[in-house]
Amino acid sequence: MIVNISEEGIKIILGLKVREYRTNLGLSLTELAKQTGLSISYLNEIEKGKKYPKTKKLMDLASGLGVSYDDLVGLRLSKKMEPIGTLLNSNVLENLPLEMLGLELNKLVEIIASAPTKINAFISTLIKISRRYNMSEEDFNLAALRSYLEMHENHFDSIERDVEIFMHKHQIKVTDKVSFHQLATILHKDYGILINDDKLSHFEELKNLRSVMVDGERPTLYINADLSESQKIFVIGRELGYRFLDIQEREYTYSSIETGSFEQVLNNHKVTYFSGALIMNRESLMQDLEAFAQNERWNPEAFTKLMNQYTYSSETFMHRLTTLIPTYWGINNLFYLRFYHNPENKQYSVTKELHFSRHHTAHAIENGEHYCRRWSSIRIFDEYQELKDKGQAPDAHFMVQRSQYQDSGEEYFVISLVRPSSVGEDAEVSVSIGFTFNDVFRERFNFWDDQNIPIYTVNETCERCSMKTCKERASKPIVLEKAIAKAKIIGQLSALKNI
Repeated sequence: MIVNISEEGIKIILGLKVREYRTNLGLSLTELAKQTGLSISYLNEIEKGKKYPKTKKLMDLASGLGVSYDDLVGLRLSKKMEPIGTLLNSNVLENLPLEMLGLELNKLVEIIASAPTKINAFISTLIKISRRYNMSEEDFNLAALRSYLEMHENHFDSIERDVEIFMHKHQIKVTDKVSFHQLATILHKDYGILINDDKLSHFEELKNLRSVMVDGERPTLYINADLSESQKIFVIGRELGYRFLDIQEREYTYSSIETGSFEQVLNNHKVTYFSGALIMNRESLMQDLEAFAQNERWNPEAFTKLMNQYTYSSETFMHRLTTLIPTYWGINNLFYLRFYHNPENKQYSVTKELHFSRHHTAHAIENGEHYCRRWSSIRIFDEYQELKDKGQAPDAHFMVQRSQYQDSGEEYFVISLVRPSSVGEDAEVSVSIGFTFNDVFRERFNFWDDQNIPIYTVNETCERCSMKTCKERASKPIVLEKAIAKAKIIGQLSALKNI
């Protein structure tokens, strides 16, 4: 039953019903216009979900279609149209960035309604898949955001320019390393926002949140006291992004608590991007990165020093590289992965991913498969644990490797880091950038052939891997074995036909 639907959705439901009743009667729009006294153009607008008539016209329309008024205006759809109602009821379509794809909601529904049987079967399949894998509205929004970022290679020049305008306005030099005091002063002076970094700990359920923004007579940004100074700077940078970009549709906590619209998810990314660009100026960072890339040997100390010139937040630094390298150096075939791991178990979960090349994938582990343990994204956790056991674990530990796929031979150069997880958690997070190992990469990074960089044969997941001897294997190759068995059956069926 449809219980949670927008005004636009109600118009669309009426349009679908009118179209279905009319076509079932074999009436053209012209014939229905004669029977109802409504114009052809007006009926057309109703069927497209653009108009919702007043009561008198609805009664004339119901009479012309031979149905009761209640049946016409009710939200119950016929069985073949039911999947569309389910989709509208979920608000998934309304929260997806249809306008960015050049679509309007009513236009999309018009397309769906023009071929209801086939399209509705497809919609039913999508709904069943989403239910099977517990896909929420938030999952759809995040998937849409990933696709949007990948399409734009995670680079947004308009935000970069806004940051430069902001820096010029506040006389921040590109060579300056912005400070907590500097940004906090701007936030208070220009926008009247106070900063409090001790109150969150007084609320048991809020003490692990990074920040909460509360508007009112005394608008206050509450920041978790356990955050590092770099993390606090990043939080203030995000709030400045909301204010300077004049973003109204927003989230008020650092991490999403309730499922919001796609616009909120996108705006959250915009202010995150704004903060990263503010902390790490693009021109200055790329000049320094180019100097680092001229080294003929991979130097983790030099890489750490480069990072610390801009921020002590290793993850922020790594993500910033993904926003600049594709655009500035034309290295488009790369991926970005963030893994979460609790040392008490051997489970690894992907919490963020971007795949610019569209080749490398970690999606399969969401279906219960085990991501290949031979990638540095996973190996680095064990190495970090060894450092912890010795009392030598740094705030961020780096690792590099060349990863060669077992079957295709495709190769990636991967830079990974591991760091402690967020406040209040005894866990770690690894972040990796993987560059397709090609001529473009080799031209930019002189240390590509450093003999000290290990080369590992890898695969996507253990369940799909053909490696016979693998000490790191976490599961039998059951998906691969099923595929091989199926291929044998198909081969013997073909042989049988040729007897």
